[in-house]
Amino acid sequence: MLTLEDGDLLRVGRQFLVFKVKDGDASVTHYNQRGERMEWYPLPEKTIVVGREAPDISLDSADPSLPRRHLSLTFRDGKIAARDLKSLNGSFLKVRDSLKLEPGNVFRAGRQTFLLASPEEKPPERIRVSTRVAPQQPKPEKPVVESPAGGLSVTFRNAGKSYPFVKGLTLCEIAEKNGVKIVAECHAGICGSDPVRIHSGGQSLDPPGADEKGTLEDICGLQPGECRLACMVKPGGSMEVEIL
Repeated sequence: MLTLEDGDLLRVGRQFLVFKVKDGDASVTHYNQRGERMEWYPLPEKTIVVGREAPDISLDSADPSLPRRHLSLTFRDGKIAARDLKSLNGSFLKVRDSLKLEPGNVFRAGRQTFLLASPEEKPPERIRVSTRVAPQQPKPEKPVVESPAGGLSVTFRNAGKSYPFVKGLTLCEIAEKNGVKIVAECHAGICGSDPVRIHSGGQSLDPPGADEKGTLEDICGLQPGECRLACMVKPGGSMEVEIL
């Protein structure tokens, strides 16, 4: 997630977005790859999706470097937060001033993309590929999950443990209460940061609403029902989930 400031320029695919923040309002202006001004959009105080064929702001439909859903923008409390939606070509912010780079950072200069590596890292070694079929390895045993005795419980596969709960709590609240690591940026108004996959017990849940379905499909790229948002799900029975 990246916080944008007034005047910031963001490159997505071959398109450019210039952001304006003033007097509690925000907007974005779209310029094409030739630098021609295309469209101006006011930003509402919610999360929207931007891409080649996005539900909120659609850019150049002929730009093959731009996926259908490239990034999300969230405007809250006078600040704009941008999140790249795992696009193939990434999103790049024009450097505001001098910037310290860390190993693993990716940056662009013109049409060239660079990856900063540490001096200790060696160049990738050549590998030899064999067409012979390797002997089949036995499937690993499913890890044993610790489960509380009786009562309602939620099993978090990532933690390998189950935790009791009382009805009325969301999956996000249950995870945080028991120290299970979960990204809960929804507290800061960033939608779609806490998806989970339901492995069992989904029949105890209310069906996802329109907002949850839209966030899962447009921002997370996940299938509603099989996946849910932890901040919106209040289990009514024991279940097993995986934090994505």
